[in-house]
Amino acid sequence: MEPEERVVARRMMAKALRQSGRALTSNKTPPLQIRCMECPLREPKLEFRKYQKDVLEKISLQDMEMLIVAPPGSGKTIIGLEIMRRIGAPAIVFSPTTVIARQWKEKLSFFCDRPDEAASLESEDPAFISIFTYQRISTRAQATDAMARMAREMWSKELQKTLSPEDAEKELSRIEKKNARFYEKRLATFISKLRNEYDRSVIEKGLHRNALALIGRMKDAGVKVIILDECHHLLDYWGLVIKYLKDVLGAQVIGLTATYPIAEERDIFFELLGQHVDYEVSVPAVVKEGYLAPYRELALFVTPTNDEIRFIKSEIDRVETAFSSIAAHSMFADFFKWATDGELFKEDYPLYQAVVSFGGRLENVNHDGKLLLIKGFLDYAYPLMGEDERNAAFHMLRACGMAYSNRALRMASTVEKYILSYSDARVKGALDILRRESSSEKENLRALVMADFDMHVPGRKLRPGKEMGSATYIFMRMARELDELNPVLVTGTKLYCDDDIAERLCAEIERLAKGRKLDVRVSHRPMDGFAIIEGSGKDWKPSTYTLLVTELFSAGMTRLLIGTKGIFGEGWDSLKLNTLIDLTAISFGTSVQQIKGRTLRLDPEDQAKVSHNWDVVCVYPGMGTQLSKLRRKHGLVYGIDDEGNITKGLHHVDKNVTELEFCGVDERPFYAALGRINERMAGRANDRAKTHSLWGVGTIYDDQETMAVSAKMNRKIVPVQTLGWFYGAIFLTLTSSLIMFGLYGIFGGDALCCLGSLILWLAFFASVSCASYVYLLRNPMPDEKVVAGIAKTVFNTLKRLGATDDSATFKLSILDDGKVEAALYGKGSREFAQAMEELLSRPINPRYIILYDVARPLHLLFGLYGAFSYFAERVGVKKQFFAVPSLFAANKKNMEIFASEWEMHIGGGKFVYTRSEEGAKLLQNLVHASVTDWLADASARLYWDYVDSVRNRKGRNVIW
Repeated sequence: MEPEERVVARRMMAKALRQSGRALTSNKTPPLQIRCMECPLREPKLEFRKYQKDVLEKISLQDMEMLIVAPPGSGKTIIGLEIMRRIGAPAIVFSPTTVIARQWKEKLSFFCDRPDEAASLESEDPAFISIFTYQRISTRAQATDAMARMAREMWSKELQKTLSPEDAEKELSRIEKKNARFYEKRLATFISKLRNEYDRSVIEKGLHRNALALIGRMKDAGVKVIILDECHHLLDYWGLVIKYLKDVLGAQVIGLTATYPIAEERDIFFELLGQHVDYEVSVPAVVKEGYLAPYRELALFVTPTNDEIRFIKSEIDRVETAFSSIAAHSMFADFFKWATDGELFKEDYPLYQAVVSFGGRLENVNHDGKLLLIKGFLDYAYPLMGEDERNAAFHMLRACGMAYSNRALRMASTVEKYILSYSDARVKGALDILRRESSSEKENLRALVMADFDMHVPGRKLRPGKEMGSATYIFMRMARELDELNPVLVTGTKLYCDDDIAERLCAEIERLAKGRKLDVRVSHRPMDGFAIIEGSGKDWKPSTYTLLVTELFSAGMTRLLIGTKGIFGEGWDSLKLNTLIDLTAISFGTSVQQIKGRTLRLDPEDQAKVSHNWDVVCVYPGMGTQLSKLRRKHGLVYGIDDEGNITKGLHHVDKNVTELEFCGVDERPFYAALGRINERMAGRANDRAKTHSLWGVGTIYDDQETMAVSAKMNRKIVPVQTLGWFYGAIFLTLTSSLIMFGLYGIFGGDALCCLGSLILWLAFFASVSCASYVYLLRNPMPDEKVVAGIAKTVFNTLKRLGATDDSATFKLSILDDGKVEAALYGKGSREFAQAMEELLSRPINPRYIILYDVARPLHLLFGLYGAFSYFAERVGVKKQFFAVPSLFAANKKNMEIFASEWEMHIGGGKFVYTRSEEGAKLLQNLVHASVTDWLADASARLYWDYVDSVRNRKGRNVIW
């Protein structure tokens, strides 16, 4: 570096350091001293629950990051305060709401005599424990501005690789002025990069002055512990601020949340709080100990109304018109040939399946498949089209209510979004549920109906079905038809109630407000069948009237609340709530877990409380989007099934829900299956006592997840290993016969006599062998023995790879429906289940395939091999294909271990590498096979406390 360049670099570094120093001291506030320098927390005046003791025993106080997952009502606050006490350093607690912040301060009474001295809710008066909301760092609006500033600073730093800081700023200003659209798009790219690339100097320049002032005060106060309550909020700006705060203070960070981070959020969580969850308290553990109410996950399946079906069919017609136009395009034949003869099956298997099932006939493809084919064709053909062809395709799609851009196909008004998700049939279904629950629970019923929005999405034009999903519309219907429940609507802008209770509700709200010294005045305005509650006073706001209405709901003035997820989602609780009807369109993320956690609080006045969480699902033949959403939703939560097994997944709702998917577009079996499922749901809903009994509150548990695989066998198999003696006898006989014939010839015997004897002997042996072979094939091994052999192969392979150990317990069971279930209880449970599922089920895109043929040991003896293969095919023992599990196919060493175990426990089979020419052809051909061409239909289920759940259970025979 030249001397002049070094001078410039030093000046720039000095300037950056001066700016950094000013940033931390810009609040002009003198250093603060906290009220007490010694930790005021003492041994708590309570006994920890079993799972709380486990948490405190298993975490390490030396870790700089901790992440603890525990459900609402499990005592996360107590765990956090005890960790804080054991560390013994000044701490700050961030919580999502002021209500939760006050709860932290209230819980301090278990740990000290003077909580007001130990903790502070004000940043200007710090105590040993400071408790703030995340909004104290910044509001949403401030956060948006700050993210834009940070992104601009990151963009500027990138430009400074070739420009001076001044020129970089001029270039940014020029781009913003001349090409605003490009500027916004590029800025969004850098906002995305901010989430993954921590740069202290960039964040420091973008922080809001309130955040800088708060961080400066905490540094002065010597804070060394940061507790993040409900830390799933730490996305985007708040997460960046906590990263910066952790860096500046050099503090330990402890995250507490009720919702396990989903895959899309996991990287953000782990970057802040370590690379794994330190401890997870499961909901079933808290229910078993009696600190949360037993519950049942239920679903009511409905079909669209006649008007909605007309709209659905019009969209189906539009899609068919577009598909017909695409199929008639001159390039479609080339696309079809490319898709079937190329390697599309490796890149996009669903599209490849749709192409193969098309087979040149339009009626073979359902609605979802046609959309897949339209998008696949456009991805292939759009880059090859001329300008005129593209314009023609654009106008054709637009006429059919579609648009294609950036390799994405969009529908102007999709059935899934505006009809099935917000169908009027879902509201009718909710009415049916409430009538049934009211008949069963009488005055004890406390129900909540949750919707996505108040009236409609702001800025969106109302489309068919949209207004029917609004909380206001739902309230109007229920106020007319469920007058006896005195429904009340609560949103961020409205408070409506049934007209029968309007006057009394206003009086009670004013009475409760007066008792809390709140400035609130309430009146009501009668409408047709309901009343609008209008309030005034400085304390009248959504959080106030929600709190007061909740208290009246608990007292029974209303037995039905209707509102939005923003009001009744995270942070809202009612001990009396025992029925939740979810009419939102949410199917993933932390919101699902938060919504379903609303009903779990214990009711001190009802020791036998059992809660029902209802999903109302609108389905239509041939459209699987809503069932897919339901599967995603229940993949995140635990539930109990009819046998008392606690599992994650759709199985705990009903084990036969998948019948609806297998029906396809055939309406008669579809509606018949739907009726059977709803009938079973009604039976479960009417027996809360049985649900309480199934949970076994107070019984012993292990609090351990185990993934098990259940297999319904489609075909019989005779493992080569069981025929080993038979094949050995054949080889021994042939070899000895040839040796004897040779010796006889050498020593001068009669060659013709010898040959005749040999032929007679071989004919006799061949007939006996064939008869024995056919007998063995007609008496194949029992299903459980076959699964056991495959399970031993997987288990031993995992053990040799170090993925499990001798402490793991292997279980093989026969279920009441004839399925065989295998599970590994202990280390390696998930790996075992995933490997078993891959081996038993239809392979998608495996790296290796085992071509399994029972006659393969004779493949060198062509005549015998052909005969024995023929016999096997005739009795139904056909060639079988197995996908080598991805874990074992990862490298050569793993493959060798698996192959040796396979040979030992199953025997036979040719390992084919699918990336070879032979393997690619084999893999392409496999897509044409039906489901029953595979050995089994296998599915994995995540059990909680598997050993206890299968013990002495009727309809389950543990055989190994």
